[in-house]
Amino acid sequence: FFEHRNEVATIYEDKYTEDKNERYKLLMTNLIWDELRINDIIYTSADLYNWTLKEDSVWADGAEPLASVFYNKHKGVHTIIERSDWGVRSAGYKETKDWKEFTEYHHCLNVDSDDEALAEIYGMMAFEYHGNYIGLPHMYRGLHSEHNAKFNNGIMDTQLAYSLDGRYWRRSLRQPFITGEGKDPNFKMVWIASQTVLPDQSIMFYGSATLLEHGPAFRNPGTGRIVMYKLRSDGFVFFESENPDAPSYVSTREKVWHGGELHL
Repeated sequence: FFEHRNEVATIYEDKYTEDKNERYKLLMTNLIWDELRINDIIYTSADLYNWTLKEDSVWADGAEPLASVFYNKHKGVHTIIERSDWGVRSAGYKETKDWKEFTEYHHCLNVDSDDEALAEIYGMMAFEYHGNYIGLPHMYRGLHSEHNAKFNNGIMDTQLAYSLDGRYWRRSLRQPFITGEGKDPNFKMVWIASQTVLPDQSIMFYGSATLLEHGPAFRNPGTGRIVMYKLRSDGFVFFESENPDAPSYVSTREKVWHGGELHL
């Protein structure tokens, strides 16, 4: 079923389904070029080898790849993070309990005045983590096109976002969280597709990268790479000393300690 202009948005393991034949959901984006629209359909599988089209089940209306799915334990629903339409560069979500009926699209993340000029959000990979929800917004930035167009040039990396309920999202520091800059090789774009927690509680992120900037990368096969990034447990933020040659101190609000373990 992998026809021309079909792209896999994401593959999701549904651990809550009662139908073993639909344990895995493949969210497909099918570009219908003659009509200038995208048909977002679902395939299901029990073994990741044999796939069946799920009839009359459409997960979006025009959404492009760079989608992700997680299970919202607080709401008891599957949450799809997606774009609202073809070419719309922002992040929102839909929810479903049965993969037949879906809620309306709710916008949840966009660029603002704290972002780099001309920056855009291409989508967000999100997952549940110890009762909270972590998101990696894909940030398209660094545009320096002499033609004043947003297709040619510009790099892609991720920032960090978080949510307490899986619906309302905030971004943390407006700094790259996973980036190809300064690495060997120096990737111009990094797309994080999935993650898993390892036995030592570290997190492994999987994705793809390219040596070329946005635009040229899509016209030059062979410049892409498969990448993996490993993060220590709870390693989303860190402390950094202002002066590495002098003692540093961490200050918190005043606390009254009534004994027991103290976690900061």
